[in-house]
Amino acid sequence: MKLLTFCSDSHVGLLRDFFMPSFYAHPEGFDSLVIARMNQVCHSATYKMPGWNEFFIARIRRIIDELDSTPDGGFIFLIDCDVQWFGPIDVLLDPAIDFQCQNDGAGGLCPGFSIIKVGYLMKKFWRCVQIHAAASGQDDQFSINDLIQDFPLRVQMFNKERVWTTRAIWELNEPIPIIPKEILAHHANWTVSVKNKEAILTGVRNTVASR
Repeated sequence: MKLLTFCSDSHVGLLRDFFMPSFYAHPEGFDSLVIARMNQVCHSATYKMPGWNEFFIARIRRIIDELDSTPDGGFIFLIDCDVQWFGPIDVLLDPAIDFQCQNDGAGGLCPGFSIIKVGYLMKKFWRCVQIHAAASGQDDQFSINDLIQDFPLRVQMFNKERVWTTRAIWELNEPIPIIPKEILAHHANWTVSVKNKEAILTGVRNTVASR
């Protein structure tokens, strides 16, 4: 299984301090790691600021490239670099499912922690996501949720207690919500700046380590 992540200059610290230590501690199930270095087109590195959509268009193109270079029936584990995990995550793979995604609450399917089964229909789906994102100005997550019902793909969300996020906007210096005992992975996507991401990733890691 291929592990694919993305990193621009603003997110190097997240990759170095959280993502890569997770991978080094728990590389089980992966036969390759692809770190796609992205241009810093969103200079503020902040959600929906100028350059945000351009970043996601480039990201979708790269995902399509990886789909095209992976044999049909293979799997790509797509994980954003603001993710950390605390045990082997290959146990989440269900070979019968085409697209497994983080349960993002009101955000629906979140591809920032997902497993993609490569095949003709999946490649067609991502090309439609690319067209939709370019035409609508929406990122890949919104485009995926807009289109997924139009494709006969087998789709499943991960257990929200195992693949955990706050699922509500978290601000710096707020208390961290109760972290489930079953947590296997944490995605810091419900906060808006790199500084906030670093803070909540650190807090969650310390809490889990202290158990």
